Amino acid sequence: MVLYRHEKTASRRFQTQERSYQLVDFRFRLRTPVHSVACDAHQLFDHLSVPDSRNSDTIIELVEDGNQWELLHDDEVIDSSTIDGIVPMLHGNVLLTAYRSSDCMAALRAAAVTCGDECLLIPAATGTGKTTLTAALMAHGFCYGSDDLVLLTREPVQIRPVPTPLSVKTGSWHVLGDLFSEILQLPIYVRADGKRVRYLSPRGGISRPSDSYKAKCAIFPSWVAGSSPQLRHISSADALARLTSSGYDLPNRMSREVGGVVESLVHWLSELPCFELRYGCIDDAVKAIVDLTSGAGSD
Repeated sequence: MVLYRHEKTASRRFQTQERSYQLVDFRFRLRTPVHSVACDAHQLFDHLSVPDSRNSDTIIELVEDGNQWELLHDDEVIDSSTIDGIVPMLHGNVLLTAYRSSDCMAALRAAAVTCGDECLLIPAATGTGKTTLTAALMAHGFCYGSDDLVLLTREPVQIRPVPTPLSVKTGSWHVLGDLFSEILQLPIYVRADGKRVRYLSPRGGISRPSDSYKAKCAIFPSWVAGSSPQLRHISSADALARLTSSGYDLPNRMSREVGGVVESLVHWLSELPCFELRYGCIDDAVKAIVDLTSGAGSD
């Protein structure tokens, strides 16, 4: 998208409010108008709040412009939306900026929960239920890391969670209703792809911006209607194929380092215990993962 400078900046200052947040290494001030949209926008990042800091030069701002809302990054317009899509627009752009501004080796399309100083990695493509599984694991005592994107550090490879709020789509609202009674009362937003979502704030502990974790294992979930739970080891070659299918990205992919990054990724995965989890009931999936992490093992 072509960026252009907004010309109304000076006239808005006395009608806005700011709060400071940090996602991974991205520290920013979120500036919004002082009315209802401010509550929704700031609630999205409430769990990422940091002490107000004028030392942060980065300002993310929402500005109303007729029937559209514009999202500005340091006075440059980077996106726009109708009022129903403001929060998803903000969520997606901050997530992308946090990734791009991090010094990571790679990014994986994966969820993550933590237990102590270890991390359970849950790679899966969008729309396969990993957010629902992540939320259920949170409700059973795991700490929240990410529901859709994790970053890998350089050698020695560790996981850096990206703890944006959980983006819960329509089909999961009632599945999670017994675990999170507030979910059916949360506002409904419409993403750019037309999907309706509610944003569930993490409950309990979450990873701090500077935290990284050793991966305990990778679990590739697969929901199959009516299936009994099946947890089995898979080979590193199978895991790499599944990881590729789920999606991963390498920053600076045109640089000379890409070959070395791929080699590091393959080596890391070859030493990581990897499993396929097939299930038809979310409670069965949670029990299988709890048994695995507690040492009960798998077939």
